[in-house]
Amino acid sequence: MGRLPNSAKVCESRLWNEYPFWQNGPIRRVIARYPLPNTTFAGHGFHWIGSPNNYVTNNQEMGRWDHNFTDNSRLMFRYVQEDQGAVNYQPGWTGGQFPSVNSDLFFASKNLVANLTHILSPRLLNVAQFGYNARPFGLVDGKTSDPKLLSREGFTYTGLFPETSGSWPRHRGFDGFDSIKHRSNYRNKMEIFQAQDNLSFTAGAHNFKVGFDWSSGRLGEPANGSGDYTAGYFRFRDTRNMLLGNVRSYQEEQAQNVESSRMTDLGIYAAGTWKLTTSLTLDVGLRWQYLSPARSIKNNISNFCPGLYDRSRCSTAAFDGDGLLDPRRCDTMNGIVTPASPNAVSAALVQRHFQNWEPRFGIAWTPLASRRLVFRGGGGIFHGRDAGSLTSALGLPPPFNRTVELTSLSFAALSPGRLSPFNPDTPQAPTFLQTLDPVYKTPTSYQYSFGVQYELAPRSTFDVSYAGSRQIHQGRNRDINQVPAQYRKGVFEGDTNPDLVRPFLGFSNIYVNERAGTTRYNSLQGLFSHRMGRGFTFQAAYAWATTISTAGNRDSEAIDSAVYDAYNPSLEKGFSSADQRHSLTLNYNWELPFFHNARGITRTILGGWRLSGVTAFRGGLPASVCSGGGYAGLFGSECERTNLIGKPNLSRGQRSMLHYFNTDAFVLQAPGTIGNAAKGIVRMPGVNDWDISAFKEFRLPVFPSRAPGEEALLQVRADFFNAFNHTQFCGVDTEFVPLRDATGSPADPGTGFGAVNCARAPRSAGLPIKKGTIP
Repeated sequence: MGRLPNSAKVCESRLWNEYPFWQNGPIRRVIARYPLPNTTFAGHGFHWIGSPNNYVTNNQEMGRWDHNFTDNSRLMFRYVQEDQGAVNYQPGWTGGQFPSVNSDLFFASKNLVANLTHILSPRLLNVAQFGYNARPFGLVDGKTSDPKLLSREGFTYTGLFPETSGSWPRHRGFDGFDSIKHRSNYRNKMEIFQAQDNLSFTAGAHNFKVGFDWSSGRLGEPANGSGDYTAGYFRFRDTRNMLLGNVRSYQEEQAQNVESSRMTDLGIYAAGTWKLTTSLTLDVGLRWQYLSPARSIKNNISNFCPGLYDRSRCSTAAFDGDGLLDPRRCDTMNGIVTPASPNAVSAALVQRHFQNWEPRFGIAWTPLASRRLVFRGGGGIFHGRDAGSLTSALGLPPPFNRTVELTSLSFAALSPGRLSPFNPDTPQAPTFLQTLDPVYKTPTSYQYSFGVQYELAPRSTFDVSYAGSRQIHQGRNRDINQVPAQYRKGVFEGDTNPDLVRPFLGFSNIYVNERAGTTRYNSLQGLFSHRMGRGFTFQAAYAWATTISTAGNRDSEAIDSAVYDAYNPSLEKGFSSADQRHSLTLNYNWELPFFHNARGITRTILGGWRLSGVTAFRGGLPASVCSGGGYAGLFGSECERTNLIGKPNLSRGQRSMLHYFNTDAFVLQAPGTIGNAAKGIVRMPGVNDWDISAFKEFRLPVFPSRAPGEEALLQVRADFFNAFNHTQFCGVDTEFVPLRDATGSPADPGTGFGAVNCARAPRSAGLPIKKGTIP
């Protein structure tokens, strides 16, 4: 579904004479990007419903070679290559469903593994392995798109910087018009080289292992990601100003600033298994791990260090009456460092950490002579690395890239030769930054579990266990330059310029990805397995779990899911976005007994079929209710949660498609204040899914296998996903729009707030046929 104006014809018929500039080519080109509505479902803001065709291709080639040098020395090579593509992967300008410009996806992967296994003695075994992985990925202009919609035909203007894609610029939505943006063309390539070696030794009932693993990663991608930001970005105040050719602001990035990153991992470990008694086994291990921060080989990255900011190098006197900053009177590089700076903490501009020790242990005890009862427990410390896109976030700030914004323009000012090249001394809005905490600790997880397994019968077992974890140093995004509380009401009312009261003058928002978040996970898990006679097996797994976090565990994109109140991060404590309270999974396999005693063609065709399936029931994930009106006066991109005055979730019998949760439980907070609603208090729809397969294998004696002692085999299958076509909703509109802009205002019932806005895939079926061999 896409949001569109009620009718583009209204603009043309009623406003032609009132706004002569409407006849101007550029304005007509803007309107032409929106199709006329095709639905009357306008009560909730949707005016277009469509379902574009998606085409997916997938090709895979695999080869393997094994060579035995001796009985004790073996070498194996394996190579896998996979190519994938998707037409209309991202339909529409914004991912919506109205027809316009879409993006096609291409993905290719190559994987090479070489393994050398050598038996040094009956007690000593060495295994060495080398691996290589390459993963090119990209988005390109859609083959089915109209090239005129993407081009600037009839809308020629001068860019501020020489580097531009030349495609249609983005513009932000207004008065019912949805936003327009384009994500092509984008290319990303990741390469990983790996090597490892481990030596195993057996001494009686005890086993020991020592070894190491090493990897080196390479990543290349543009710093500004998959957005076409060098094409420009327009904002209009409303329809009237757009038709008059008045531009609220125009923004353009200087360059794509392609980053080439390098990162290295090294781990050294030793572990042992001791058989203390016939019923008691102990596992103990210790690992040291180094995870280097990603560094740029071009050194074209920068970071903001609060400790290096000098308040004397910028003051409010550098701002003019329009709130623009004069770069000649304020140091716009204040506190920013590059790899060439003498005070940079490392070439990656974040600290390196060498104290990542990881002790681990496990225990197993069978107290009964029958061995039907087993107690198991264990725990350990684990460290994780950041995404390779870490340096991409640092490629956005100056001096290697800059984002320029011009305000209060007209289309006439954008005519060729008027604005380019951009004068760096032009007064600008303060610089927006996405940065990393220079300390940047390594994410750490403490994991532990304890369980009991009991054999109920010779073919039935039951497990019950507790599993938990505590994560620290998780990614948390926070605006360290957020408007202080005493100025927020004035900012909301328009009496205070937020950039004049921020802690770090000369900058607007400074979103920092810091390692300060925590998460606690606790679960009770049960597993029942039963194998009956006559080819029937059944397994059921259930988990009751809760996950409480103080952060969204964000990676290097510092603006995503930022802390609501930067000065009081403890307000973020609540249900994690991964908190799934209940999960039940059933899997089964049944050799159908029908026609076993039949003969001839009847048994050949109808006998020997198998039925298998996986059934999943899962509770819904949490979501937060956010308002988009800036009522808190933060002047940022945070989810501004409202006040909560009732129970947010409805019982199953009270829910409907247009009223999935209790919208009356939320009201607008006082302007300039933080709402009291916690994060993740609304539950999204859950999962009720049945995937079932029926298959049979036919022997093909008329197509003998080339290998001696093997026989050709043909497998015929019928696969059904969401077999019973159960409607499963996947999302609900949680954007709070007040009925009126006043304290305590409830939600506007005319919006989509609380309504279901998407569904998961319907039933699909496949009939694959596979040929193979059996011994």
